[in-house]
Amino acid sequence: MKRAGESGTGRVHRLVETIANVGIIVVAILGSAVLVRQLTSDPGRRPAAIGQPSRPAAPVAGSVLALPGVDFATTDQTLVLVLSTTCHFCTDSAPFYRQLVTATADRGRTALVAVLPQREDEGRAYLSQLGVNIPRVVQQPLAAVNTRGTPTLVLVDRRGAVKRVWMGRLPAGAEADVITAVGGASEKGDP
Repeated sequence: MKRAGESGTGRVHRLVETIANVGIIVVAILGSAVLVRQLTSDPGRRPAAIGQPSRPAAPVAGSVLALPGVDFATTDQTLVLVLSTTCHFCTDSAPFYRQLVTATADRGRTALVAVLPQREDEGRAYLSQLGVNIPRVVQQPLAAVNTRGTPTLVLVDRRGAVKRVWMGRLPAGAEADVITAVGGASEKGDP
């Protein structure tokens, strides 16, 4: 039915305008939903409040790491492996972690500690499944070791002071750097 004084082009114009308005509303709702989800799903990803420093993505060299039940003073240094049973980069890095266990086993200079957000028994089962024999497994949230992601490797001295940090799945050169830092054989085969 045609309204009085309305032409065919007027109706088309009104229809296009209505469709455009509905599209704008839908996009605004979807955009708001995505923003709300990002801000509420992972507190570590929230932007810092104005005037507040943001939390670092990894421990900072010189800062002190404290893990309940872990005595860093028993060896010269400790390599803390921050892992997760749900991290595919951690799983993919299992051969490297086995190499770390071997590189540190005979020397006694560097202890290894695995920190996972999952329960200790789940962490032990995960590492066992990977063939990674790390004697000390601790359950702690990632925030307890000042990191947002896994895998993260943190080398600390006997006081727990952070010496070095490596994040993510490491390329071969960085893996060799870690092996050297924990006192394993260097790429040249030197002890």
